[in-house]
Amino acid sequence: MLLARGTQGPFPSTYRWLVFDIPFFSDTFGLAFRDSNKWEGLVALTFCFLIAFAIAALLQTGWKKRASRVGKSALMVVFILFLSCFALFVENPVRHLFADMYVPVEVPQEYHAVNNWLASESEDFKVTWLPDYWGGFTTWGARRIGNIGPFDVWSSSKPSLVDTVWRNPSTRYYWDYTFYHALSENKTAYFGKCLDPVNTRYVLYHEDIVGHEAESTIASLESQMDLEFVKKEGFYHIFENEDYAPHIFVVPQNIAVWGGLNMLTSLNAIESFDPTRCGLLYLDQGMQSDYSNSNMIVLGSKANINDIALAQLDDKYLIAPFDYTVRGYPHEAWSRTIPCDVFAWYFLLDEMGAPNPWDFDYDRGMVASCSSGHRLALPVEVKHEGVYRLYARVLESPRGGAISILMDGQAIGSIDTGAQASNFVWKDLGKVPFPKGKHSLTLENHSGFNAVNVLALMPQEVAEGYFDSARQFLEDRRIAYIMEAESDLDCRNGVISNAFGGEASGGGVLVLPYPSGLGIHPSAIDTSNIEAWERVPQTRHDYIWISSDGDSLVMDYTFYDERSEQVVAHTGLELESWGNYDTLSLWVYGDGTGNDLQFWYKSNYDESGGWDIGHCTLDWTGWKELSFTLPEEPRDNVHRFLIIVNWDLNKSQQGLGWHSIEAKDIRLSLEHTSQATASIDVARDSLYKIAIRAVAGPGCKPLVLDIGGNSNEISLMDGEGNLKWVYSESMFLAEGTHTLRILPEGEAEIDSIIVYSTSGDETLEDVFSSEQASANISWEEVDSTKYVAHVEAQAPFMLAFAEAYDSLWVAKVNGVEYKSMPLYSVINGFWIDNTGEL
Repeated sequence: MLLARGTQGPFPSTYRWLVFDIPFFSDTFGLAFRDSNKWEGLVALTFCFLIAFAIAALLQTGWKKRASRVGKSALMVVFILFLSCFALFVENPVRHLFADMYVPVEVPQEYHAVNNWLASESEDFKVTWLPDYWGGFTTWGARRIGNIGPFDVWSSSKPSLVDTVWRNPSTRYYWDYTFYHALSENKTAYFGKCLDPVNTRYVLYHEDIVGHEAESTIASLESQMDLEFVKKEGFYHIFENEDYAPHIFVVPQNIAVWGGLNMLTSLNAIESFDPTRCGLLYLDQGMQSDYSNSNMIVLGSKANINDIALAQLDDKYLIAPFDYTVRGYPHEAWSRTIPCDVFAWYFLLDEMGAPNPWDFDYDRGMVASCSSGHRLALPVEVKHEGVYRLYARVLESPRGGAISILMDGQAIGSIDTGAQASNFVWKDLGKVPFPKGKHSLTLENHSGFNAVNVLALMPQEVAEGYFDSARQFLEDRRIAYIMEAESDLDCRNGVISNAFGGEASGGGVLVLPYPSGLGIHPSAIDTSNIEAWERVPQTRHDYIWISSDGDSLVMDYTFYDERSEQVVAHTGLELESWGNYDTLSLWVYGDGTGNDLQFWYKSNYDESGGWDIGHCTLDWTGWKELSFTLPEEPRDNVHRFLIIVNWDLNKSQQGLGWHSIEAKDIRLSLEHTSQATASIDVARDSLYKIAIRAVAGPGCKPLVLDIGGNSNEISLMDGEGNLKWVYSESMFLAEGTHTLRILPEGEAEIDSIIVYSTSGDETLEDVFSSEQASANISWEEVDSTKYVAHVEAQAPFMLAFAEAYDSLWVAKVNGVEYKSMPLYSVINGFWIDNTGEL
C-alpha cells in the first residue's frame, strides 16, 4: 500500500530515493517503480486472496458438526449477502461489456468494396485510411457503447503507415500534424507532398464518424493542388496522390531543419520544393552525432547558432527534467509529458491558450507547469571544478511568464518566456562557476505557463568546441530562414485573414492596411513666433526667456534657488485632431547639464491633466534629433504642447546659474503604422536575398524591405492577383541580430518570408533544386524484415526506406553497417558514404 501511494505517501523522499538514487538498483529497476499506480493492482490481488481465505475459513468453521443450526443459518446469510454484493457490483460492468461493447457489428459493404478495389492494384504503395476510428462512434455501429477499433487499417489489402501510430511516437506525431492540424484545419494545399516520402498513393476518407467535421475536411481534400479525386464508394471518398515516392529511393539533397513540423507546410508551399528529392532531418528530433551530410540548413524565425551547436551534444552534458518527476498534473507541480501526448500536451496547450509549436524534444521529454511557486530539483554531479556554460531549452508562448534556475538554492539565472508565437528556444544562462561534487539545479516557475525540455551543462572549453564546429559546418552551406507572416511578424495594426485557406502556407495571411492618414502631411509647430509660447517658472526666483532667431526656439533659464524643480514653456496647437499623427520629432541643442527634458501634451487648458510624450537627459552638447511615439490616450481638438526642463541640482553638471537649450523643426507626423518587423539572428556573413510570398495583382503597390542598412523596393504588380513569390536584390548581411522591416506603400497581404544565403541572383527554384542526379536503384523484398537493394551511385547518398522509423533498422553495405536516422521525422534514412555499384 505504501508503494501504491508513491511520492504522495508518508515517505515521499524515500520513494524518490528508491526510483532514482539507489546505486545500480535505480538504474536497472527504478523504471518499474516510476508509475506507482501499478502497485494498486497487487493490493487488490492480495485482498482477493485474503477474502477467499476468509470465506473458506468461515465455511469450514461454520459447518462443523458442533455448530448450531442458528449459527449455520447466520453463516449462510453472510455468505449470500457477500455474493449478492459482488453480483450487484459486477452487474453493470458485465451488462455493459456483453450487452453493448461485445455485440458483433457487421463491417459495412463499402469497406469491402474499397478494399477489394485496392487489392486489384498491383503496384507497391501504401494507403491512408482517414480519420482513425479510435475515440469515435460510427453511424453504422450505433448500438455499441464502446468505440470501433481501427479495423480498416488492420484488415487493409494495402499497407498503411498509420498502422504504427499507437506504437511509434514519430508516426503518431506526423499524422497528428499533417492530417488533424494541417489538412483538417485547412492550413495547406499540398497534403500530397506530406504523403510523397511515405510511399502513400491513396487517401481513403470515410465520413461515418459521428461528430467529425467531415464536410470541411472533404472540402479541404478537394482543394489540394496535388491530389486528384478518384471516386466515391458509399461514405468513402478516394483521392489519389500521383507523385508518391517508391518504397526505397535515393534523396539527392539533404536539408537540416530546425523549427518543428510547422516547417513542413512552409516548405511545401514552395513550388520547387520536392520532398522526394529533398530529405528533411529535424535537428531537435534527436541529438545528431553528425549532421555534416546536410547540404543546406533551414531555420525557423527564432533559431540561432545555439540550435545548430547544441544539436550534437553528448548525452553526458544533457539534463532531462522529464527523468526527475512522475507527476502528471501541471496545475499542481512540474509534470512530465511528451510532444505527441494528445491528452497531456495537446489539451494542456489548448486549455492554456497557447498555440502548439509542433516542435520535437530531442527524444528526452519535457516538463510543464501552470502555476507559480512550483519547483523541481535536478541532481547534478560535477567531476571537475571550473567554469561551466548553462543552457536551457524552454517554451516561449503568448501565455509564458518567467522561470528561475537555482544552484544549491542560489539563483543563477532567470528566463522570460513570454512571446508572440509558440516556440521552443535555447536560452544561454551564461557562465557559472561549479565546484567539484554533487549539486542541485532547481527549476522554479515564477509566473505564467512554462515548459522546459532539456538543460545543457558543460565546461566552457567544451561549449566553445561545439560552437566552433557549428560555425565550421555553416561555412560552405546554404542557410535559409523561414517565417510565417501571421505568426512570426510583429505588426501593431495587421489583421490575419483566412481568405486564402490552405493556399496560404500556414492557413492565413497577414494583411497590412494602408491608413488613409498616411497621406497627411507632417504638421510643424511654430518655433519662430515667440508670442505663442508661454513660460512658467516654478519659483519666483527663477527666470525664463524665450526668443527666436527665426528658425529655432531658444529657452534661456537661470536657477538661483536650489529648491527649484522645473521650468515650463508651452504653446497652443491649432490642429483639427492629433489622431492623424503618431510621432513627435524635433531637433534639440543640448547644454550638457544632465537635467531631464520632458515633452507633454494636454487635452485642454487645464493644467491638471495631460500625458507624457517622452523624456531624455540633457547630457549632450550640440544639436541632436529626437523622436517620440505619441501615447494612445484620447486626443481632443484643443491641445497644449509643453516643453519641460526638470531641474535636479544633484544631476546638473553646471549647478546653479544660467542654462540654455534650443529646439527647432518640431513636427507631428504619421509614421508607417502598417510596418511589420521580425528579428533574425544571422548565423554567418554572406550575401542574402529575401523572398516574400504575397498577393501580386494589377493594382498592388510595392513593398519596401529594410534590413541591415539595406533598403529594397519590391514590385507586387502582376496580372493574376494571386499569391506569388517576389524577390529583393542581393544584399550583404553580417553575422548578428538584424531587424527586418516590411513597409507597404499600399495595402499588402503577406503569406511567408524566406531570407536565404546566395552566391548570386538565385531564386527559390535554384535553392531547392539539386544538381546531383538520383542514383540508379532496384530492390526486392525478401520478407517484412529484410529488403535487398542494388544501387549505382557516383557520390555518397541518402537512402530512404519508407517504413515507420525504428532505430532497429540497419543497412549493410559491403560488410559495413549503417544506422537508421529519422528522415522527414517519420521514415528511415541511411547515409551511405560508399560509391559505385552497391
